[in-house]
Amino acid sequence: MFLNKFWVSCAVAFLVWPASAAAVDESPFSFEALYTGEVWSNARGGIQKGTRYLHNVDLTLEADLSFVGLEDTTLFLYGLHTNGPEFSPDLVGDAQVVSNIDNGEVFRLYEGWIEKLFADKKLSLKAGLIDLNADFDVNETGSLFINSSHGIGVEFAQTGDNGPSIFPSTSLAVRAQYAPNDNWSLRFGAFDETPNDPNNPKQQQIDWRKGTLFVGEASYVADNGLRVNAGGWGYTSEFQPILSTDKVGNNIGAYGLIEGPLYREKSEEGQGLSGFVSVGFANERINQFTHYMGGGVVYTGPFKSRDDDQVGFAIAAAGNGDNFKRSVRMGGGNPEDYETNLELTYRAQLTDWLAIQPDIQYVIDPGAVGGLRNALALGVRVEIGAAF
Repeated sequence: MFLNKFWVSCAVAFLVWPASAAAVDESPFSFEALYTGEVWSNARGGIQKGTRYLHNVDLTLEADLSFVGLEDTTLFLYGLHTNGPEFSPDLVGDAQVVSNIDNGEVFRLYEGWIEKLFADKKLSLKAGLIDLNADFDVNETGSLFINSSHGIGVEFAQTGDNGPSIFPSTSLAVRAQYAPNDNWSLRFGAFDETPNDPNNPKQQQIDWRKGTLFVGEASYVADNGLRVNAGGWGYTSEFQPILSTDKVGNNIGAYGLIEGPLYREKSEEGQGLSGFVSVGFANERINQFTHYMGGGVVYTGPFKSRDDDQVGFAIAAAGNGDNFKRSVRMGGGNPEDYETNLELTYRAQLTDWLAIQPDIQYVIDPGAVGGLRNALALGVRVEIGAAF
């Protein structure tokens, strides 16, 4: 059944893709459609063996509003649909989530914001429904990998009553960015701390009264492409601690990233080896994972005549806090120190609109709560996209 759904969805996405889409330079509008389909199998370990089909549809519209007299102003709309079955919660039991589109079924406006540039385009202000991870804790080299922790670290993603404002639920926010030159940039954001309704994931809800999540980040990009990010975040509300019944504040954390080129082929621009190292920390009184470490390498153009292909290997390790481990032991369990994910992937860009990505992930101590065998997840991702 899952294979039938997979190929039917691929066929539908292909049919709606036009044979050619000539861009009109004078048009203030640009539209993109992306269909992502995946087949995943848990071959061993975890909760149980089994196979799932996942899919994700992204529709985005961007408009330069200068045609209505609003110079240096952009409108962005992003519609999202994901299907129902879940892979990690049902079969693997991992906390970091094997696939970054594994969510369950949603159909909603994911982002909707307006951005205005000021001060000779060095300052920008953005307001509306905003994906926090589009501006903060961005790992460009890690974007090849399918495991969720290489998008945003699990120590940050786990926080709040329904996560921060990231996939698949975003919240109202304002974001300011100042980039005085090509090397430095500073960002600050204020987000409604509870995206949508945690008790009804399919419902879109906006309610700023529950509190605010503040995020700040500084970024430096060297002339050779090396990028260093450092950021911090904090919630204004109090949360239920792990080992107490009285709510506490200081749900805060920090993260950092170093990424960039390690080797460049002399004959081909953009070809060669890149790498990244990322870390993150969260308050152990409130959160299960108090520290996160990730790293990986990506080679672009690994074979002659395959300049756009990429192959990569990455590690993601989520560390339990002492309070969480103590609470598990009090309940008779035997928690692990870490959940560790090893990922090997290859993305083949077959055409401008079609890519296929086989992926292997080995999960050591899924969930880090003890009792689950190491899991082996085998998957393949297909992406079909078009821009107008």
